[in-house]
Amino acid sequence: MFMAFVSEVFVLENGLARTPPMGWMSWGYYMCNGVSVAGAFFKEGYLEAGYEYIIIDDCWSEKERDYNGRLLHIRGLKFGIYTNIGHVTCEYYPGSKNYFQKDAETFSEWGVDYVKVDGSSWKTIRDIMRHFESEYDTLHKYHGPGHWNDPDMLIYGQCSPSPQQSRSHISFYAMLSAPLLLSCDMRKVLHYERKLMLNLNLIAAAQDPLGIMARPYKNPIKGDIYPSFSFLLLNPEKNNTIVSFTPSEYGLNFTDGYTVMNVFTGRTLQNITLKEELKVIVRKDGK
Repeated sequence: MFMAFVSEVFVLENGLARTPPMGWMSWGYYMCNGVSVAGAFFKEGYLEAGYEYIIIDDCWSEKERDYNGRLLHIRGLKFGIYTNIGHVTCEYYPGSKNYFQKDAETFSEWGVDYVKVDGSSWKTIRDIMRHFESEYDTLHKYHGPGHWNDPDMLIYGQCSPSPQQSRSHISFYAMLSAPLLLSCDMRKVLHYERKLMLNLNLIAAAQDPLGIMARPYKNPIKGDIYPSFSFLLLNPEKNNTIVSFTPSEYGLNFTDGYTVMNVFTGRTLQNITLKEELKVIVRKDGK
């Protein structure tokens, strides 16, 4: 997997979530068992890199609503929170179906800053990637500053995917301008995972203020009217492959050409003209 910088959404005008949210979520590792992670965020530099939300996932409420239909808030949480569009959550707590307005009002009264709404390893991650590719025309219209399509959590730490798969995982999310929500034991994050999560070049692509969801050409790409673009070359198959592209194939038109930088190493690969071909060996999915 290789990612490089190559030097119509609806906007919700309330000033909130102008770039994709970044933070930590409890479910992927702890499920219903909460733990404090704030210390790691301060000590390891995650907060400075932009990971500012700590979100409690399922199992935070009582099992039943009160007599007014309101969810019962038993832990004094005042940050990020989770709900589900169905009748029940994954662990059979109350979902928000038929209660969207009341739950929104309840979360607002509590001062909740972030609400994750669910629609219900490596194969699952790959399925998510393919879903966003096949449904781009439907999804991109509802994606942008103030409202972000969420492909779910980044699973790092113990029992995480391989290094290559982890790099593919976070890079794809960055190109989607998706929320980067870590879900792991922060005490067991591996060195290469921490480098990925704190890669400021990668975060810069993920946090582009334009909030563009990358269009799935032959290779996903996103950029703007200025001569700076991001390419993601992703190989989910079983063998290494050579991928080539020229800037003009994707509508890039800066006549002075482009400088190509590897986001993961920070090194400049080469300068390239509009008609010049760049070839890259893209490794298989991490096996």
